[in-house]
Amino acid sequence: MSPFHRLSCDFEVLTPLFLGGASQRAELRVPSIKGVMRSWYRALDPEFVKHERILFGNGGGGGNDARQSLLRLRCRPGERSQESMRWRDARAEQFDQGSGRQTRNGLTYLGFPFSMRGNDERTALRPGARFSLDVSWHRPGPEGRQPLRVALASAWALGHFGSLGMRARRGFGALALTGWRLLDGGGQTVSDDDLAALPLLHRTAGAAEWAAGARRGLDVVRGWFGRFAEGGAGTARERHPHFGPRADFVVGADKARRDDWRGAVLSLGRALQDFRQRTPPDYGDVKNHVLFEAREGGLRIQRAPARATFGLPLTFRYGSVPRGKPVAFAPVGGERHGSLLLLRPVLAGDSLFSLFLRLDGDVPGIDTPVGLRGSGRSLAPAAQNAMDEFIRKQKGKVAS
Repeated sequence: MSPFHRLSCDFEVLTPLFLGGASQRAELRVPSIKGVMRSWYRALDPEFVKHERILFGNGGGGGNDARQSLLRLRCRPGERSQESMRWRDARAEQFDQGSGRQTRNGLTYLGFPFSMRGNDERTALRPGARFSLDVSWHRPGPEGRQPLRVALASAWALGHFGSLGMRARRGFGALALTGWRLLDGGGQTVSDDDLAALPLLHRTAGAAEWAAGARRGLDVVRGWFGRFAEGGAGTARERHPHFGPRADFVVGADKARRDDWRGAVLSLGRALQDFRQRTPPDYGDVKNHVLFEAREGGLRIQRAPARATFGLPLTFRYGSVPRGKPVAFAPVGGERHGSLLLLRPVLAGDSLFSLFLRLDGDVPGIDTPVGLRGSGRSLAPAAQNAMDEFIRKQKGKVAS
């Protein structure tokens, strides 16, 4: 291979991409994209600690700890990339079902932060926008093919499992990788076995074919980097979200047209909302605590609610207890524990299908201490893993 190579990747935005700076104006921010690609690399390579600083750089504290990134990224806006929208343009309220406290709307359920004060003028790239991402490296890298394989694996994961921007774990900012090529220093396309080994799935015939292709792609990457050890999040390097033994995914049979992003996100949101609403025993246990705090009987909660396994912080409100205050659960000594569950549509042919991805790693509420926000007191771990039960339920729908 020559000293200079460039991997050029073509992406299509499938759902509104809320990515921007302080101005809240939608833009394709290379540092943000690079950070997401870095996180996907961490999820794929059990030995990422050996190469991460060289490939993605490390600001360190200055001095000898600082290292410049071997991989350089450049973003080239394409068709419709200048078109933007606001949340109100989605007209999500038309999908309301029921009324009052019984209202269900999967679109507003997943997109609720966009209607909050301070976000109402935030803009997003519209679905259908296209852009190209160039990943290049200019100097010899570790172990020969490592830079190319890292670039391929992280871009492939971003374009099939990943999303960008605000609410990226909950259906927004979903991308499809629709093409890629490897170029030499003179800009000529060169063939490569590693690039050819990873399948692009946007033209698959449906959910089953997409899922089979995704599993083949993961097997290719595991052949490059190896597999994460059995036994779950046993070491510090395995505590982050990754494709370890407990990772799993399911692609739902429900589909929406390629241009119907609202229908696709609505389907994702309904699945999660229907499952989480009044999940036993959460509803009764936390309500008892609210009653206890309001001095209306009840019992002080002793155990983290099962819904904490979806991610923290987690807040409960009970309109049926007028004197009750909202109850918030958070990691002890912290504010947030991101979800291991990722929801997004995937593109197969001219249709969008629901992807539910469960990554391996520390499960909120079970593997890390949780308490009532501000209490400083740890609760007992959740009695059940609601996140895994949710994945099992989605698998059951596909099998039935």
